[in-house]
Amino acid sequence: MAEYYSEKELPVMLTIQDVAAFLRVSKNTAYSFVSSGVFPAVKVGRQIRIYREDVIKYVSARNGREL
Repeated sequence: MAEYYSEKELPVMLTIQDVAAFLRVSKNTAYSFVSSGVFPAVKVGRQIRIYREDVIKYVSARNGREL
């Protein structure tokens, strides 16, 4: 699993594993974010993808920062 230190390192479309690595949470927590609607997701085949911008907006909102 890749480890990301800044949003500039993130690919445009993230997997559940990418989101978990960037947020430093478990894969189950990342799945919970998607199923609860925190992150809108797109299914590509059998895999779930999340847009980088949605993750960055979430982190920015939690930190009280503007993009």
